[in-house]
Amino acid sequence: MSTAEDTGTPFRGKIVQLPDAKGTGVGIDRGRAAFADLSPLISEAHTSDLELSQWRKLFEQIVAREAGTFELELGVPRFLAALGAGPVQKQQLGEIFEFLGGYQPGSRRANEDAQRTITQLHSARSFLRWYTTRLSVRDAYVSCMEGTGRKMPAPLKLEDALFSLRFEHDATLSGVAGMYVSTSQCWVGHFGEALWTEVTLSTKDGPVEVSPGWEAWSHLDPCSTPFPRKASRTFVSLMPFRPDSQSLFIDNLRLFVPYSALHLSPGKHDITVFARVMNSRGEELACSSEVTSLSSSVLRSRDRVLVASPQQLGYWKEDPVTRTGFLSTRVTRCTHSLGHSPLDTLRVRTEVRVSADSLCSLFLECRLLDDEGAPLLSALPEFADEQGMVYTSCELAPSSTSSVFSPLDLELPLCAVAQRDLPYESKKPFFVELVVRTDQGQIVCGVQEQVPAHYLSGVPVRTSLEGWQKTRDILCSESMHQIADILIDPLFPFGSTKAFRVSCHIDTPVGSDVPYRLRIDVR
Repeated sequence: MSTAEDTGTPFRGKIVQLPDAKGTGVGIDRGRAAFADLSPLISEAHTSDLELSQWRKLFEQIVAREAGTFELELGVPRFLAALGAGPVQKQQLGEIFEFLGGYQPGSRRANEDAQRTITQLHSARSFLRWYTTRLSVRDAYVSCMEGTGRKMPAPLKLEDALFSLRFEHDATLSGVAGMYVSTSQCWVGHFGEALWTEVTLSTKDGPVEVSPGWEAWSHLDPCSTPFPRKASRTFVSLMPFRPDSQSLFIDNLRLFVPYSALHLSPGKHDITVFARVMNSRGEELACSSEVTSLSSSVLRSRDRVLVASPQQLGYWKEDPVTRTGFLSTRVTRCTHSLGHSPLDTLRVRTEVRVSADSLCSLFLECRLLDDEGAPLLSALPEFADEQGMVYTSCELAPSSTSSVFSPLDLELPLCAVAQRDLPYESKKPFFVELVVRTDQGQIVCGVQEQVPAHYLSGVPVRTSLEGWQKTRDILCSESMHQIADILIDPLFPFGSTKAFRVSCHIDTPVGSDVPYRLRIDVR
Protein backbone atom coordinates (compact mmCIF):
# COMPACT_ATOMS: atom_id res chain seq x y z
CA MET A 1 0.00 0.00 0.00
CA SER A 2 1.39 3.38 -0.90
CA THR A 3 0.26 6.85 -0.05
CA ALA A 4 1.45 10.32 -0.82
CA GLU A 5 2.54 10.66 2.78
CA ASP A 6 4.85 7.61 2.94
CA THR A 7 7.81 9.40 4.49
CA GLY A 8 8.30 7.18 7.51
CA THR A 9 6.75 9.71 9.88
CA PRO A 10 3.47 9.13 11.69
CA PHE A 11 0.25 10.62 10.45
CA ARG A 12 -1.01 13.11 13.01
CA GLY A 13 -4.70 13.22 13.76
CA LYS A 14 -7.58 10.92 14.51
CA ILE A 15 -10.54 9.51 12.68
CA VAL A 16 -13.84 10.86 13.97
CA GLN A 17 -16.60 8.25 14.03
CA LEU A 18 -20.24 8.65 13.17
CA PRO A 19 -22.75 6.52 15.04
CA ASP A 20 -24.69 6.19 11.79
CA ALA A 21 -24.44 2.53 10.83
CA LYS A 22 -25.82 3.21 7.36
CA GLY A 23 -22.84 5.35 6.50
CA THR A 24 -24.86 8.28 5.21
CA GLY A 25 -22.57 10.68 7.01
CA VAL A 26 -22.63 14.44 7.35
CA GLY A 27 -21.24 16.88 4.80
CA ILE A 28 -17.90 18.67 5.10
CA ASP A 29 -19.74 21.98 5.33
CA ARG A 30 -21.06 20.86 8.72
CA GLY A 31 -17.59 19.96 9.91
CA ARG A 32 -18.06 16.25 10.62
CA ALA A 33 -15.90 14.08 8.39
CA ALA A 34 -16.10 10.41 9.24
CA PHE A 35 -16.01 6.89 7.99
CA ALA A 36 -19.03 4.63 8.40
CA ASP A 37 -19.68 2.36 11.35
CA LEU A 38 -16.18 0.94 11.79
CA SER A 39 -15.85 1.41 15.53
CA PRO A 40 -14.39 -2.09 16.16
CA LEU A 41 -11.52 -1.26 13.81
CA ILE A 42 -10.75 2.33 14.79
CA SER A 43 -11.25 2.45 18.53
CA GLU A 44 -7.49 2.89 18.99
CA ALA A 45 -7.35 5.55 16.26
CA HIS A 46 -10.14 7.44 18.00
CA THR A 47 -8.09 7.94 21.15
CA SER A 48 -4.47 8.31 20.02
CA ASP A 49 -2.18 9.08 17.12
CA LEU A 50 -1.23 6.13 14.95
CA GLU A 51 2.14 5.33 13.44
CA LEU A 52 2.30 4.77 9.69
CA SER A 53 2.37 0.98 10.02
CA GLN A 54 -0.74 1.08 12.21
CA TRP A 55 -2.57 3.19 9.63
CA ARG A 56 -1.67 0.69 6.94
CA LYS A 57 -2.94 -2.19 9.03
CA LEU A 58 -6.18 -0.34 9.71
CA PHE A 59 -6.74 0.46 6.04
CA GLU A 60 -5.98 -3.12 5.01
CA GLN A 61 -8.63 -4.31 7.46
CA ILE A 62 -11.11 -1.81 6.07
CA VAL A 63 -10.48 -2.92 2.50
CA ALA A 64 -10.65 -6.59 3.46
CA ARG A 65 -14.01 -5.97 5.12
CA GLU A 66 -15.46 -3.93 2.26
CA ALA A 67 -13.95 -5.77 -0.72
CA GLY A 68 -16.89 -8.12 -1.08
CA THR A 69 -19.43 -5.29 -1.31
CA PHE A 70 -17.81 -3.15 -4.01
CA GLU A 71 -19.79 -2.53 -7.18
CA LEU A 72 -18.47 -0.63 -10.18
CA GLU A 73 -21.29 1.87 -10.40
CA LEU A 74 -20.74 3.04 -6.82
CA GLY A 75 -17.36 4.61 -7.61
CA VAL A 76 -16.26 4.63 -3.97
CA PRO A 77 -17.20 2.52 -0.95
CA ARG A 78 -19.86 3.78 1.37
CA PHE A 79 -17.47 4.50 4.24
CA LEU A 80 -16.04 7.36 2.15
CA ALA A 81 -19.47 8.83 1.45
CA ALA A 82 -19.33 10.83 4.67
CA LEU A 83 -16.47 12.94 3.29
CA GLY A 84 -18.82 14.84 1.01
CA ALA A 85 -22.31 16.25 1.04
CA GLY A 86 -24.05 13.04 0.18
CA PRO A 87 -22.62 10.05 -1.72
CA VAL A 88 -19.19 10.80 -3.19
CA GLN A 89 -18.77 9.91 -6.86
CA LYS A 90 -15.41 9.45 -8.55
CA GLN A 91 -15.61 12.80 -10.32
CA GLN A 92 -15.98 14.53 -6.94
CA LEU A 93 -12.72 13.17 -5.55
CA GLY A 94 -10.74 15.86 -7.36
CA GLU A 95 -12.75 18.54 -5.59
CA ILE A 96 -12.09 16.88 -2.24
CA PHE A 97 -8.35 16.79 -2.97
CA GLU A 98 -8.43 20.45 -3.92
CA PHE A 99 -10.19 21.29 -0.68
CA LEU A 100 -7.83 19.26 1.48
CA GLY A 101 -4.66 20.35 -0.31
CA GLY A 102 -5.53 24.02 -0.64
CA TYR A 103 -7.08 24.59 2.75
CA GLN A 104 -5.70 27.42 4.89
CA PRO A 105 -7.11 28.61 8.23
CA GLY A 106 -9.63 31.35 7.59
CA SER A 107 -10.37 30.22 4.05
CA ARG A 108 -13.74 31.19 2.63
CA ARG A 109 -14.45 27.55 1.92
CA ALA A 110 -14.21 26.50 5.55
CA ASN A 111 -16.29 27.52 8.52
CA GLU A 112 -15.43 27.11 12.17
CA ASP A 113 -16.62 23.52 12.28
CA ALA A 114 -14.46 22.56 9.29
CA GLN A 115 -11.41 24.17 10.89
CA ARG A 116 -11.81 21.94 13.91
CA THR A 117 -11.74 18.83 11.76
CA ILE A 118 -9.00 19.75 9.31
CA THR A 119 -6.47 17.46 11.03
CA GLN A 120 -8.79 14.51 10.59
CA LEU A 121 -9.34 15.44 6.96
CA HIS A 122 -5.61 15.49 6.25
CA SER A 123 -5.36 11.95 7.60
CA ALA A 124 -8.30 10.95 5.43
CA ARG A 125 -6.62 12.55 2.39
CA SER A 126 -3.79 10.05 2.57
CA PHE A 127 -6.26 7.21 2.52
CA LEU A 128 -8.24 8.81 -0.31
CA ARG A 129 -5.14 8.99 -2.48
CA TRP A 130 -4.33 5.38 -1.74
CA TYR A 131 -7.86 4.31 -2.57
CA THR A 132 -8.08 6.24 -5.84
CA THR A 133 -4.99 4.34 -6.94
CA ARG A 134 -6.92 1.19 -6.22
CA LEU A 135 -9.80 2.54 -8.32
CA SER A 136 -7.46 3.04 -11.27
CA VAL A 137 -6.26 -0.55 -10.84
CA ARG A 138 -9.81 -1.81 -10.91
CA ASP A 139 -10.78 0.30 -13.94
CA ALA A 140 -7.76 -0.85 -15.95
CA TYR A 141 -8.42 -4.44 -14.92
CA VAL A 142 -12.07 -4.20 -15.97
CA SER A 143 -11.07 -2.75 -19.36
CA CYS A 144 -8.66 -5.63 -19.85
CA MET A 145 -11.29 -8.20 -18.91
CA GLU A 146 -13.82 -6.65 -21.29
CA GLY A 147 -11.26 -6.52 -24.10
CA THR A 148 -10.36 -10.20 -23.75
CA GLY A 149 -13.96 -11.30 -23.39
CA ARG A 150 -13.32 -12.96 -20.06
CA LYS A 151 -16.08 -13.16 -17.51
CA MET A 152 -15.71 -10.60 -14.75
CA PRO A 153 -16.15 -11.82 -11.17
CA ALA A 154 -19.21 -10.48 -9.40
CA PRO A 155 -18.82 -8.67 -7.15
CA LEU A 156 -15.46 -7.53 -8.50
CA LYS A 157 -12.65 -7.80 -5.96
CA LEU A 158 -9.14 -6.41 -5.93
CA GLU A 159 -6.98 -9.35 -6.99
CA ASP A 160 -3.75 -10.29 -8.74
CA ALA A 161 -3.74 -8.99 -12.29
CA LEU A 162 -1.49 -8.23 -15.26
CA PHE A 163 -3.03 -5.71 -17.63
CA SER A 164 -2.60 -2.61 -19.77
CA LEU A 165 0.18 -3.59 -22.21
CA ARG A 166 1.60 -0.51 -23.94
CA PHE A 167 4.28 -0.09 -26.61
CA GLU A 168 6.93 2.60 -26.94
CA HIS A 169 8.35 2.27 -30.46
CA ASP A 170 11.57 3.82 -31.80
CA ALA A 171 13.29 3.73 -28.41
CA THR A 172 17.04 3.22 -27.92
CA LEU A 173 19.15 1.45 -25.31
CA SER A 174 22.95 1.83 -25.45
CA GLY A 175 22.60 3.08 -29.01
CA VAL A 176 20.53 0.10 -30.17
CA ALA A 177 17.06 0.65 -31.61
CA GLY A 178 14.12 -1.21 -30.17
CA MET A 179 10.84 -0.83 -28.35
CA TYR A 180 9.74 -0.90 -24.74
CA VAL A 181 6.83 -3.07 -23.64
CA SER A 182 5.18 -1.54 -20.57
CA THR A 183 2.78 -3.34 -18.26
CA SER A 184 0.72 -2.48 -15.21
CA GLN A 185 0.32 -5.06 -12.49
CA CYS A 186 -1.49 -5.57 -9.21
CA TRP A 187 -0.30 -8.12 -6.65
CA VAL A 188 -2.16 -8.69 -3.41
CA GLY A 189 -0.96 -11.97 -1.94
CA HIS A 190 2.70 -12.22 -2.97
CA PHE A 191 4.49 -9.84 -0.59
CA GLY A 192 8.26 -10.40 -0.74
CA GLU A 193 8.00 -13.23 -3.27
CA ALA A 194 10.42 -13.28 -6.20
CA LEU A 195 8.40 -12.94 -9.42
CA TRP A 196 9.41 -12.60 -13.06
CA THR A 197 7.67 -10.76 -15.90
CA GLU A 198 8.38 -12.42 -19.25
CA VAL A 199 7.71 -10.94 -22.70
CA THR A 200 7.75 -13.09 -25.84
CA LEU A 201 6.64 -12.32 -29.40
CA SER A 202 4.80 -14.33 -32.00
CA THR A 203 3.69 -14.00 -35.62
CA LYS A 204 1.22 -16.06 -37.62
CA ASP A 205 4.12 -18.44 -38.35
CA GLY A 206 4.91 -19.07 -34.70
CA PRO A 207 7.18 -17.70 -31.93
CA VAL A 208 9.80 -15.12 -32.92
CA GLU A 209 13.34 -16.47 -32.58
CA VAL A 210 16.55 -14.57 -31.85
CA SER A 211 18.92 -13.43 -34.58
CA PRO A 212 22.41 -14.98 -34.81
CA GLY A 213 24.68 -13.44 -32.19
CA TRP A 214 21.81 -12.51 -29.89
CA GLU A 215 21.48 -15.91 -28.20
CA ALA A 216 21.59 -14.29 -24.74
CA TRP A 217 18.02 -13.06 -25.42
CA SER A 218 16.70 -16.63 -25.44
CA HIS A 219 16.14 -19.44 -22.96
CA LEU A 220 19.44 -21.19 -23.75
CA ASP A 221 21.27 -19.99 -20.64
CA PRO A 222 20.18 -22.16 -17.68
CA CYS A 223 21.45 -19.47 -15.30
CA SER A 224 19.10 -16.84 -16.72
CA THR A 225 16.27 -17.65 -14.34
CA PRO A 226 15.93 -19.59 -11.09
CA PHE A 227 13.25 -21.83 -12.60
CA PRO A 228 13.91 -24.66 -15.08
CA ARG A 229 13.89 -23.88 -18.79
CA LYS A 230 13.78 -25.91 -21.97
CA ALA A 231 16.43 -25.20 -24.59
CA SER A 232 14.96 -22.80 -27.12
CA ARG A 233 15.86 -20.03 -29.54
CA THR A 234 12.69 -18.10 -28.76
CA PHE A 235 13.28 -14.42 -28.01
CA VAL A 236 12.47 -13.40 -24.44
CA SER A 237 12.89 -10.31 -22.28
CA LEU A 238 12.74 -10.82 -18.52
CA MET A 239 12.22 -8.50 -15.55
CA PRO A 240 12.40 -9.64 -11.90
CA PHE A 241 10.54 -7.85 -9.11
CA ARG A 242 9.33 -8.39 -5.55
CA PRO A 243 5.89 -7.03 -4.62
CA ASP A 244 5.63 -5.62 -1.10
CA SER A 245 2.87 -4.32 1.11
CA GLN A 246 3.72 -0.75 0.10
CA SER A 247 3.45 -1.39 -3.63
CA LEU A 248 0.36 -3.44 -4.40
CA PHE A 249 0.05 -1.58 -7.70
CA ILE A 250 3.13 -1.54 -9.98
CA ASP A 251 2.74 0.80 -12.92
CA ASN A 252 4.91 1.17 -16.03
CA LEU A 253 7.11 -1.89 -15.60
CA ARG A 254 9.13 -1.68 -18.85
CA LEU A 255 10.92 -4.42 -20.78
CA PHE A 256 13.22 -3.68 -23.74
CA VAL A 257 12.98 -5.49 -27.09
CA PRO A 258 15.93 -4.81 -29.48
CA TYR A 259 14.80 -4.87 -33.11
CA SER A 260 18.08 -6.46 -34.21
CA ALA A 261 17.53 -9.40 -31.86
CA LEU A 262 14.33 -10.42 -33.69
CA HIS A 263 14.81 -13.00 -36.44
CA LEU A 264 12.19 -11.68 -38.88
CA SER A 265 12.12 -11.40 -42.65
CA PRO A 266 11.94 -7.91 -44.23
CA GLY A 267 8.46 -6.48 -44.54
CA LYS A 268 5.63 -5.47 -42.28
CA HIS A 269 4.69 -7.88 -39.51
CA ASP A 270 1.75 -8.02 -37.14
CA ILE A 271 3.32 -9.06 -33.84
CA THR A 272 1.43 -10.54 -30.91
CA VAL A 273 3.21 -9.62 -27.69
CA PHE A 274 2.65 -12.03 -24.82
CA ALA A 275 3.39 -10.98 -21.24
CA ARG A 276 3.14 -13.31 -18.30
CA VAL A 277 4.26 -13.38 -14.69
CA MET A 278 5.85 -16.47 -13.16
CA ASN A 279 7.16 -17.41 -9.75
CA SER A 280 10.54 -19.00 -9.04
CA ARG A 281 9.05 -22.46 -9.71
CA GLY A 282 8.05 -21.48 -13.22
CA GLU A 283 4.33 -21.44 -12.44
CA GLU A 284 2.32 -18.91 -14.43
CA LEU A 285 0.40 -16.48 -12.21
CA ALA A 286 -1.06 -14.06 -14.77
CA CYS A 287 -0.86 -13.35 -18.49
CA SER A 288 -1.97 -10.83 -21.09
CA SER A 289 -1.37 -10.10 -24.78
CA GLU A 290 -1.65 -7.26 -27.29
CA VAL A 291 -1.01 -6.89 -31.03
CA THR A 292 1.36 -4.33 -32.56
CA SER A 293 3.07 -3.85 -35.93
CA LEU A 294 6.72 -3.59 -36.96
CA SER A 295 7.52 -1.84 -40.23
CA SER A 296 9.96 -3.05 -42.85
CA SER A 297 12.17 0.02 -42.36
CA VAL A 298 12.72 -0.93 -38.72
CA LEU A 299 13.65 -4.51 -39.56
CA ARG A 300 16.11 -3.42 -42.29
CA SER A 301 18.23 -1.44 -39.84
CA ARG A 302 20.43 -4.00 -38.11
CA ASP A 303 22.56 -2.81 -35.23
CA ARG A 304 25.92 -4.54 -34.98
CA VAL A 305 26.46 -3.66 -31.35
CA LEU A 306 25.06 -6.23 -28.97
CA VAL A 307 23.02 -5.12 -25.98
CA ALA A 308 23.40 -7.57 -23.13
CA SER A 309 20.11 -9.08 -22.04
CA PRO A 310 18.88 -8.21 -18.55
CA GLN A 311 18.79 -11.90 -17.61
CA GLN A 312 22.44 -12.16 -18.69
CA LEU A 313 23.66 -9.11 -16.78
CA GLY A 314 21.83 -9.87 -13.57
CA TYR A 315 20.63 -6.30 -13.06
CA TRP A 316 18.20 -3.77 -14.47
CA LYS A 317 18.37 -0.02 -15.03
CA GLU A 318 15.58 0.58 -12.52
CA ASP A 319 14.11 -1.48 -9.73
CA PRO A 320 10.44 -1.71 -10.75
CA VAL A 321 9.09 -1.70 -7.18
CA THR A 322 11.22 0.84 -5.28
CA ARG A 323 11.98 2.88 -8.44
CA THR A 324 15.65 3.08 -7.47
CA GLY A 325 17.51 3.55 -10.73
CA PHE A 326 19.56 5.63 -13.13
CA LEU A 327 17.87 8.70 -14.58
CA SER A 328 20.70 9.73 -16.91
CA THR A 329 24.31 8.79 -17.62
CA ARG A 330 26.96 10.51 -19.72
CA VAL A 331 30.58 9.48 -20.39
CA THR A 332 33.19 11.97 -21.62
CA ARG A 333 36.96 11.97 -22.06
CA CYS A 334 38.86 14.67 -20.18
CA THR A 335 42.49 15.76 -20.19
CA HIS A 336 44.32 17.19 -17.17
CA SER A 337 47.90 18.33 -16.73
CA LEU A 338 50.11 16.10 -14.60
CA GLY A 339 53.76 17.03 -14.52
CA HIS A 340 54.98 17.54 -18.06
CA SER A 341 52.45 15.20 -19.66
CA PRO A 342 48.67 15.10 -19.89
CA LEU A 343 46.47 12.79 -17.86
CA ASP A 344 43.51 11.40 -19.81
CA THR A 345 40.49 10.32 -17.80
CA LEU A 346 36.98 9.01 -18.29
CA ARG A 347 34.44 11.17 -16.49
CA VAL A 348 31.18 9.36 -15.79
CA ARG A 349 28.39 11.74 -14.84
CA THR A 350 25.16 10.15 -13.72
CA GLU A 351 21.92 10.95 -11.93
CA VAL A 352 20.67 8.32 -9.50
CA ARG A 353 17.28 8.11 -7.81
CA VAL A 354 17.24 6.13 -4.58
CA SER A 355 14.12 5.01 -2.74
CA ALA A 356 13.53 7.26 0.26
CA ASP A 357 12.48 4.17 2.21
CA SER A 358 15.94 2.65 1.85
CA LEU A 359 17.70 2.80 5.20
CA CYS A 360 20.78 0.77 4.25
CA SER A 361 23.96 2.20 2.77
CA LEU A 362 24.25 2.01 -0.99
CA PHE A 363 27.38 2.09 -3.13
CA LEU A 364 27.73 3.32 -6.70
CA GLU A 365 30.38 1.21 -8.44
CA CYS A 366 32.02 1.82 -11.81
CA ARG A 367 33.94 -0.68 -13.96
CA LEU A 368 35.25 -0.85 -17.54
CA LEU A 369 34.28 -3.78 -19.78
CA ASP A 370 35.49 -4.83 -23.21
CA ASP A 371 33.21 -5.39 -26.20
CA GLU A 372 32.38 -8.91 -24.98
CA GLY A 373 31.53 -7.81 -21.45
CA ALA A 374 34.76 -8.97 -19.78
CA PRO A 375 36.24 -6.59 -17.16
CA LEU A 376 39.45 -4.75 -18.07
CA LEU A 377 42.46 -5.33 -15.83
CA SER A 378 43.85 -2.42 -13.83
CA ALA A 379 47.48 -1.28 -13.86
CA LEU A 380 46.99 0.98 -10.81
CA PRO A 381 46.18 -0.55 -7.40
CA GLU A 382 44.25 2.54 -6.25
CA PHE A 383 41.84 1.98 -9.14
CA ALA A 384 41.33 -1.77 -8.80
CA ASP A 385 38.83 -4.04 -7.09
CA GLU A 386 39.63 -7.28 -5.26
CA GLN A 387 39.97 -9.12 -8.57
CA GLY A 388 42.37 -6.52 -9.98
CA MET A 389 39.88 -5.02 -12.42
CA VAL A 390 39.53 -1.31 -13.23
CA TYR A 391 37.22 0.02 -10.53
CA THR A 392 36.11 3.08 -8.59
CA SER A 393 33.14 3.78 -6.33
CA CYS A 394 31.40 6.19 -3.98
CA GLU A 395 28.87 5.77 -1.18
CA LEU A 396 25.26 6.98 -1.30
CA ALA A 397 23.43 7.84 1.90
CA PRO A 398 19.71 8.29 1.15
CA SER A 399 17.44 10.07 3.59
CA SER A 400 13.73 10.69 3.94
CA THR A 401 14.10 14.29 2.74
CA SER A 402 16.04 13.80 -0.47
CA SER A 403 16.60 10.74 -2.63
CA VAL A 404 17.98 12.05 -5.94
CA PHE A 405 21.75 12.34 -6.35
CA SER A 406 22.54 14.73 -9.20
CA PRO A 407 25.04 15.07 -10.60
CA LEU A 408 27.39 12.31 -9.48
CA ASP A 409 30.86 12.39 -11.04
CA LEU A 410 33.20 9.41 -11.06
CA GLU A 411 36.56 9.77 -12.81
CA LEU A 412 38.82 6.97 -13.98
CA PRO A 413 42.32 7.58 -15.40
CA LEU A 414 42.62 5.76 -18.72
CA CYS A 415 46.18 4.76 -17.87
CA ALA A 416 44.65 2.48 -15.23
CA VAL A 417 43.79 0.05 -18.03
CA ALA A 418 46.44 -2.67 -18.12
CA GLN A 419 48.80 -2.69 -21.08
CA ARG A 420 47.60 -6.12 -22.20
CA ASP A 421 44.31 -4.42 -23.09
CA LEU A 422 46.09 -1.56 -24.91
CA PRO A 423 46.30 -0.49 -27.65
CA TYR A 424 42.60 -1.15 -27.97
CA GLU A 425 41.29 -2.32 -31.35
CA SER A 426 39.78 0.79 -32.90
CA LYS A 427 36.72 -0.90 -34.39
CA LYS A 428 35.47 -2.34 -31.13
CA PRO A 429 33.78 -0.13 -28.53
CA PHE A 430 33.98 -0.77 -24.84
CA PHE A 431 31.54 -0.19 -22.00
CA VAL A 432 31.28 1.63 -18.70
CA GLU A 433 29.29 -0.40 -16.19
CA LEU A 434 27.56 1.31 -13.26
CA VAL A 435 25.77 -0.63 -10.52
CA VAL A 436 24.12 0.37 -7.26
CA ARG A 437 24.85 -2.22 -4.59
CA THR A 438 23.77 -2.52 -0.96
CA ASP A 439 26.26 -2.88 1.88
CA GLN A 440 25.24 -6.55 1.95
CA GLY A 441 26.42 -7.03 -1.64
CA GLN A 442 22.98 -7.20 -3.29
CA ILE A 443 22.75 -5.44 -6.67
CA VAL A 444 19.79 -3.05 -6.79
CA CYS A 445 20.12 -1.76 -10.36
CA GLY A 446 22.72 -1.18 -13.03
CA VAL A 447 23.39 0.25 -16.44
CA GLN A 448 25.96 -0.05 -19.23
CA GLU A 449 27.01 2.84 -21.44
CA GLN A 450 28.83 2.28 -24.71
CA VAL A 451 32.08 4.25 -25.13
CA PRO A 452 33.82 4.88 -28.48
CA ALA A 453 36.93 2.79 -28.99
CA HIS A 454 39.13 5.81 -29.78
CA TYR A 455 38.76 6.94 -26.14
CA LEU A 456 41.42 4.32 -25.30
CA SER A 457 43.79 5.25 -28.11
CA GLY A 458 47.02 7.14 -27.47
CA VAL A 459 47.02 6.52 -23.72
CA PRO A 460 50.57 6.82 -22.28
CA VAL A 461 51.98 4.23 -19.90
CA ARG A 462 51.95 5.20 -16.20
CA THR A 463 52.83 3.25 -13.10
CA SER A 464 51.65 5.85 -10.58
CA LEU A 465 49.57 9.00 -10.30
CA GLU A 466 51.80 10.97 -7.98
CA GLY A 467 50.59 14.56 -7.87
CA TRP A 468 47.00 13.67 -8.72
CA GLN A 469 44.73 13.34 -5.72
CA LYS A 470 41.36 11.70 -5.74
CA THR A 471 38.70 11.63 -3.06
CA ARG A 472 36.15 8.87 -2.73
CA ASP A 473 33.32 10.86 -1.30
CA ILE A 474 30.65 9.81 1.12
CA LEU A 475 27.69 11.64 -0.35
CA CYS A 476 24.95 12.48 2.12
CA SER A 477 21.70 13.73 0.62
CA GLU A 478 20.84 15.60 3.83
CA SER A 479 23.77 18.00 3.49
CA MET A 480 25.11 17.35 -0.02
CA HIS A 481 28.66 18.43 0.85
CA GLN A 482 30.87 17.11 -1.90
CA ILE A 483 34.40 17.68 -3.12
CA ALA A 484 34.07 15.90 -6.42
CA ASP A 485 37.72 16.01 -7.50
CA ILE A 486 41.00 17.77 -6.88
CA LEU A 487 43.22 18.42 -9.89
CA ILE A 488 46.69 19.93 -9.74
CA ASP A 489 48.11 21.55 -12.87
CA PRO A 490 51.87 22.17 -12.40
CA LEU A 491 53.74 24.91 -14.27
CA PHE A 492 50.63 26.95 -14.87
CA PRO A 493 51.75 30.40 -16.17
CA PHE A 494 50.63 33.24 -13.92
CA GLY A 495 51.98 36.47 -15.37
CA SER A 496 55.75 36.14 -15.48
CA THR A 497 55.80 33.67 -12.60
CA LYS A 498 55.55 29.94 -12.91
CA ALA A 499 53.12 28.46 -10.42
CA PHE A 500 50.58 25.69 -10.14
CA ARG A 501 46.80 25.75 -10.07
CA VAL A 502 44.61 23.73 -7.73
CA SER A 503 41.10 23.12 -9.04
CA CYS A 504 38.27 21.51 -7.16
CA HIS A 505 34.53 21.18 -7.59
CA ILE A 506 32.45 21.71 -4.45
CA ASP A 507 28.72 21.21 -3.96
CA THR A 508 27.09 22.77 -0.88
CA PRO A 509 23.47 22.81 0.31
CA VAL A 510 21.17 25.14 -1.59
CA GLY A 511 20.15 28.14 0.51
CA SER A 512 22.70 27.45 3.23
CA ASP A 513 23.77 30.56 5.17
CA VAL A 514 26.59 28.82 7.06
CA PRO A 515 30.04 30.18 6.08
CA TYR A 516 32.49 27.66 4.67
CA ARG A 517 36.25 27.86 4.34
CA LEU A 518 38.35 25.96 1.85
CA ARG A 519 41.87 25.22 3.08
CA ILE A 520 44.64 23.99 0.81
CA ASP A 521 47.81 22.63 2.38
CA VAL A 522 51.05 22.39 0.38
CA ARG A 523 53.58 19.99 1.89
